[in-house]
Amino acid sequence: MVLHEVYCLIVMVSVFPETYATYVEQSPSALSVETGQSKTLRCNLKDTSYPAMYWYSQQKGKAIEALFYSAGVGALASYTSESLKAERPSIAQFILKLNDTNPSHTAVYFCACSAQPFRIRV
Repeated sequence: MVLHEVYCLIVMVSVFPETYATYVEQSPSALSVETGQSKTLRCNLKDTSYPAMYWYSQQKGKAIEALFYSAGVGALASYTSESLKAERPSIAQFILKLNDTNPSHTAVYFCACSAQPFRIRV
């Protein structure tokens, strides 16, 4: 019998739901995966006047980590060496792919948007 390690990935809609949640929408809102599986998180931009998009994660007890930035379709900067990938197939969609998941991927994942790109310091 093979035992599979199961853990949760929790997705938040917004850090400041009262002011910014109307600009982005994430799905799914929460999910569990087994080690080795691949999953996709989607962030949909509801107002294209805020075209710069970002993916972040925060593991329990650690600081928020910048993962990806996109200024527009096909434009992408990565700030992670993990088995995470991102793509921007349209101005309104930013996708985060978790490949070959393992317990170190357990975190809160969230996206954000801004009208003007801002510099991420890593």
